[in-house]
Amino acid sequence: MDLPRIPDRLVRPLKWAGYPAFAVVAFVVSLWATLPRDRIKDLLEGDASALLGAEVSANDFGLTLFTGPGVSAGSMIIKTRPTDPGAKPARIGVDDLTIHFSLYSTLRGWADASFKAHAAHGVIAGKYRAVPDETAFAVDATGVTLGDLPHVAEVGGLPLEGVLDLKIGVTAVKGRMVESAGEIDLTLIDGAVGDGKAKLVVPGGDPFLSQGVTVPKIALGRVGGKVVIEKGRASLKGVHGHSKDLDLELDGSVDLRDPITLSALHLYLKAKPSEELLKREAALEMVVNGAAGMAKRPDGWLGFSIGGTLGAPIFLPAKDAPIGLGAPALATQRLPLPGRPMTPPPPRFAPAMATTTGNIPEALPPPPPLPPPPTTPSTTETPPPVPSTTAPIQAAPTSAMVPSTMRFGGPGSHHSAISDAVNGAGEGEPPPSPPSTSTGGDTGEQPIP
Repeated sequence: MDLPRIPDRLVRPLKWAGYPAFAVVAFVVSLWATLPRDRIKDLLEGDASALLGAEVSANDFGLTLFTGPGVSAGSMIIKTRPTDPGAKPARIGVDDLTIHFSLYSTLRGWADASFKAHAAHGVIAGKYRAVPDETAFAVDATGVTLGDLPHVAEVGGLPLEGVLDLKIGVTAVKGRMVESAGEIDLTLIDGAVGDGKAKLVVPGGDPFLSQGVTVPKIALGRVGGKVVIEKGRASLKGVHGHSKDLDLELDGSVDLRDPITLSALHLYLKAKPSEELLKREAALEMVVNGAAGMAKRPDGWLGFSIGGTLGAPIFLPAKDAPIGLGAPALATQRLPLPGRPMTPPPPRFAPAMATTTGNIPEALPPPPPLPPPPTTPSTTETPPPVPSTTAPIQAAPTSAMVPSTMRFGGPGSHHSAISDAVNGAGEGEPPPSPPSTSTGGDTGEQPIP
């Protein structure tokens, strides 16, 4: 069998293209065959352990080439590191894992990878990209059985069961969670909480609830909802569940922080156990009756405020939702009468103290002026005036020339009227004393007649 002959006009170009291509393929295959797999394995296991906060070990480790540069593992074990010395670490098994890297981003020192794994009877796939200006993370999990993830799928210390479908798409500016945005969609099918062994601790005034209550297995049914992330705040939208045992609703938000375990929780949980559940579980009925005084709402539901951080949540019974969550109270809702405009309520403070933005005064009224300081009597005494030995001078009196002790002009004369006006005294009245330079007030001296 004769091979087809290459046209003469293509022989020279094929030589120029074929030899470099062969050199590149030979280089890549040689590099892939000579890479230190054990060293790469140890490096990746250390990075994964630091990222997850657990011990990660991989078996059947290898490198991928034709499907894209990356690594693969036939199986992997993740062993948690509990903070409580008496707690046992949990072991999570992964059936297989494949990670592909972007060669261009890797050469530039950026993290750009896609992954796919089979674990807990489900499929988990996603992408992760971190460049200097932005970090993006996406996960698509389908059919993950939470019962195969012990000590990981828990709510308030109670084990959680069910099949989880989860989609996550989050981007963060410069890798900061406080500037993140995205959405999370979750659906839990055939969910259940509790196993009859784990205890739920509810701190508060009731000592029985503070010591922990053993929660039986309670069916949750189908639980679904969405989480919308804007500017580092994750707000829950329509998270609710319904089953034959329990109805629940979860509302609120989470302020994301770095690291993620320090994110602040502002959540409010409402639950309404069914009559069948309370009849079946006598201990649970006693707990519900005991918590009714602190947690039972007017609509018959039980309310719990969830605070603290994502790594250490705190459950507290609360009849009313925290400020900013749920619908406003009925007492604050005012409906206008038909045909009449709605008038604003009167201010709680005085008009001078009320503000246009609310009932909180901007500032208190200015205090009254302080009284003048008390005067002290002068310690110096003014000597009495010396009587004049000369006759009165008949001249026009002025306030600057006429002493207060001199009088001139006869009664009824013009000068007498001027003298009376200047001296401020009439006939038969003693003239006033000369002005004193002391500020201490009256010294008790009498004028000389």
